[in-house]
Amino acid sequence: MLNPKQRYVGKRGFEGYSIFTFSYTAKAIMECFIRGNAIFVLDADPEHWPEKNKQELRENPLAIWIPHQGDWYRRVREVLDLE
Repeated sequence: MLNPKQRYVGKRGFEGYSIFTFSYTAKAIMECFIRGNAIFVLDADPEHWPEKNKQELRENPLAIWIPHQGDWYRRVREVLDLE
């Protein structure tokens, strides 16, 4: 629904995750479609993010962690400046 431009597929510790880039923002989304996981909105080159583990991503100020709880989709849209 966010109309991604490109998709990268995670490997190693990020199997199940995909990274999406967009033509309308420099931010990227790292998403796992397995229930109970979260979305990370990334603020930099997406090719370097899979080198980090999930704890490092949660602690990094350039990554915003959005658990799949409540109105998470609205939060993603806000972080991408779509609302």
